[in-house]
This record gives sequence, C-alpha cells and structure tokens, in this order.
Amino acid sequence: MIRSFDMGILKMAWRNLSRHRRRSVVTIAAMTLALFVLILYSGLLEGYLRNMEGNILDLEVGDVQVHAGDYLNRPSIYTRIEEPDVVLTALDGAGVLATARLLGGGLVAAGESSAGASFRGVDVERDARVSRIGEHVSRGAWLDPAEPRGVVLGRRLARTLDVEPGDELVFLSQAADGSTANDLFEVRGVLLGVGDATDRAGVFLTEGAFREFFVLPNGAHQIILRRSGEQVLEDVAGAVRGAAPALDVKTWRELMPTMASLIDTTRGIVQIVFYVVYVVIAILVLNAMLMAVFERIREFGVLKAIGVSPGTVLAIIVV
Repeated sequence: MIRSFDMGILKMAWRNLSRHRRRSVVTIAAMTLALFVLILYSGLLEGYLRNMEGNILDLEVGDVQVHAGDYLNRPSIYTRIEEPDVVLTALDGAGVLATARLLGGGLVAAGESSAGASFRGVDVERDARVSRIGEHVSRGAWLDPAEPRGVVLGRRLARTLDVEPGDELVFLSQAADGSTANDLFEVRGVLLGVGDATDRAGVFLTEGAFREFFVLPNGAHQIILRRSGEQVLEDVAGAVRGAAPALDVKTWRELMPTMASLIDTTRGIVQIVFYVVYVVIAILVLNAMLMAVFERIREFGVLKAIGVSPGTVLAIIVV
C-alpha cells in the first residue's frame, strides 16, 4: 500500500517535468552549466595553487627548515648547526626526508663583470631526495661530486655575468677562519626560473667544494625537510622540535606567511564563489517551482477536495 502510494507520487512528479518541457530544459541546463563552470573553475584554480605551492616547497623552501640560534634574523657563516649528522640520523629514523645545506655570501666575477652571490653547498645525493632543483636546469647539467669545480648558477646571475656552461668564474669571500677565500670554478649549469633570490644571486656548489672554499670542516647552516603525502605539517614540525629542542624549527608557513595567507585566501574566495553560485541556482529552481505551483492551484485544490493531504501535495511538488 505504502509502496504503491510512493510510486504514485514519483510518477506524478516525473510527469510534471514534461508539462512545460522548455522550462524544465532551461532549469536543468542552467544547473548543469553552473556545476560544470564550478568544477572547471575550482579545478584550474586548485591545480594552479598546488603547482605554485609545490614549486616553492620542491625547489627552495621545503616543508620545514631547521637553523641554529638566531640565524634567520642575523645570517652568519659562524652560526651553524654543530652536529647536523646527528639530527639527520634521528630524522631518518622518524621517516622524514631531510638534507643539510651550507650557506655563505661573497663575490663572483667573470671577465669584467661581477655580482654579489649567495653560495649554497649541497650534498648532491641526499639533496635529490628532498629537492627537485637538480631537475630544474635549463642549460648544462646539475652538480656532480666527481667534478667539485663545477657550479650551477641562477639564470639572472648567469645573464649578468654573461656566462654559459664551460666558462670560468672567480669566487671571492671571507673564509670561516678569517682568511680571504678565493678560487676558480667552472660553470657547469644554469637554472630555469626558481625564485627572485635564487635567480639573481644563487650559486650552488657541492658540499665538499663549499667546505674547502670557506674552510668549514664541520657543521651546517640549514636542514631542509620534506614530508610524505599522509604526514601532517605540524606533526612533522613537532617531531623535529622534539628531536632537536635547541634548534630553531619553522614550517614553510612560518617562513613565508604572505604566500601562505595568499593561498588560504584564494581557497576561501573559491568557497565564496561556490556559495554565491549555489544561491543563484537555488533561486532559479525556486522560481521554476513557484511558477509550477501557481499554474496548478486549481489542480491542487481538486486533489485536496478528494482527500489528498497537504503533506502529500507538498511531497509531489518537492519530488
């Protein structure tokens, strides 16, 4: 009895769609178009945001960074993590990918051109597990431990110095022991666009070449970490703080609050757009329903006159 009653409501509701086919088609088309546009818009925007965030994390910042003391506020070649291998071993045991980097500043020259440079010493093998910058070379090749004299430059720095792979460079700086550091290196590769700081002044060396040039036998200035897809950013940062309580541990959101805010705000705007479009479509559907109700006032009156309850009439309209 109940099943027959429900089927009757469903049948009447279905037939109502064909009473004014043009109106039904327009309503369905509007809903379909709105859904399609929302999916396309959100997909493109989310893809853009994920790609932007991925490039920032994969090429430069990482998910979490570890520094010694007040290094971020007052960078110095003397402020370094004294035993980075101990920290890296602990992080490996926790299943977190990590690598240590060496950072220094100086002058690089080629021919009659010179420019300030940010030298970055990397463990090539370990760094490849954390960063994709080794795959981001436009000309030449990435660092090779077998060729410690080969260096990789940011693209704007290479343009300023007017050098190509194979050209010779002169490095000049102050070593950690107070002596003057100067040596000849060869351009091994030039990077694609990474970021303003790296493009304008970035010079990548092998860890061994950096330590020899700056007379820095031990320690590291920075440890970069990457988390796996299922690991929560704050949980990873908390684990690192537990493993290295004396060090300064910051997530990429703390290091780049403006970029993090931009990404969050953009995602919030998408939600607002969704809400507005849903409200517009709801008004359209409501208008179509009201028109259908007003056109059938007499019909609904007859149904009520023969004993159909108001709830059943409402069920027919809603279904």
